[in-house]
Amino acid sequence: MHVAIKIVDEEIEPMVGSVYGFRWWRVAAGGTLRSPWHGGHRWSSGFNDARCLERRRYMPVWRSLGAHAAPDRRCSCGFYGLWAPPRVEQQTWVWEVDANSSGSSHGLLFGVVEVTGKIMLASEGFRAQFARPVAVAIGAEVQPSPDVDAVAMRLPVRMYRSVDRLLERYGPAVQESRVLTFPRSA
Repeated sequence: MHVAIKIVDEEIEPMVGSVYGFRWWRVAAGGTLRSPWHGGHRWSSGFNDARCLERRRYMPVWRSLGAHAAPDRRCSCGFYGLWAPPRVEQQTWVWEVDANSSGSSHGLLFGVVEVTGKIMLASEGFRAQFARPVAVAIGAEVQPSPDVDAVAMRLPVRMYRSVDRLLERYGPAVQESRVLTFPRSA
């Protein structure tokens, strides 16, 4: 059993269990999953522990928040998750790639993440201290590379051959997480 701490508007509230959300990973050689945009964290099979990479992101370092646990409200550190898959017409943020292109030549794989520990909530998603990949999907029209096929052999994740099937299976768990953790947006 996991214990999570949710933080909303400076209030800290303990809760038991995990939170689920959608996210992207970058697929590397041999089926390794990496964080796609910040730091290139190599994901392991268990819960991964977020670390702040501020000192590596800002070159040269012109400011520093000092050592802090991830996630921190003054920083962008922590593993992210989204409450809904990206909408094709939206695509205003870097992670808003069409989920149906998951596993294609852009090297990104869409899936579900389970998080626990310190969790910072927002209307579109969250950032968390501990996270593990649960399931990934390949777009229905996508011919995956051998590296994408190797993900399920490397990590204990469920592999779906369509994003719609992943959404059918995990969409309710993500929405339940959203309602339990952030009832004001439900």
